[in-house]
Amino acid sequence: MEKQSKSEFRKDLSFLTTSGESFDPMVFLTSNDPLDDVYAVSRDNRRVIIHTVQRICVNNEAAGGTSTSILLVGFDPISEPIDNLFENILLARRLYDYWQNLFTSKGKKPPKTKSEIGKSIIYLMIVSEEEYEEVLIDGVIEYFESNLGFKYEA
Repeated sequence: MEKQSKSEFRKDLSFLTTSGESFDPMVFLTSNDPLDDVYAVSRDNRRVIIHTVQRICVNNEAAGGTSTSILLVGFDPISEPIDNLFENILLARRLYDYWQNLFTSKGKKPPKTKSEIGKSIIYLMIVSEEEYEEVLIDGVIEYFESNLGFKYEA
């Protein structure tokens, strides 16, 4: 991944982590643990490294003591926008959850090896341009079906 050096702080973007789940900045504001760099995909289709979560509070005494609070997520972009990256990662996570539900809905546990394969596919789609391209060549749905051995029915 190519590194771009300019940090951004945004309140209006959502992010997906390398597990394909939504990044929740409140988790880090309510935790005593430091925020380690988080590889993620931004809603505007860039690969990023999240390094900061800030809450900014503003009080307005002139308006009767009202206060406003916003959350800012600080990150370094590490790629230019990639067409449909966010949506494809979201789809990959939905397919993984669908596959897991095929087992859990019957009271069974998903096979551990295939579960790790599914997690790895999502992770690699985010951190590796080559893996992402390979998934796109086959198609996200088809790639998951062939690697996890199931048929997706919407």
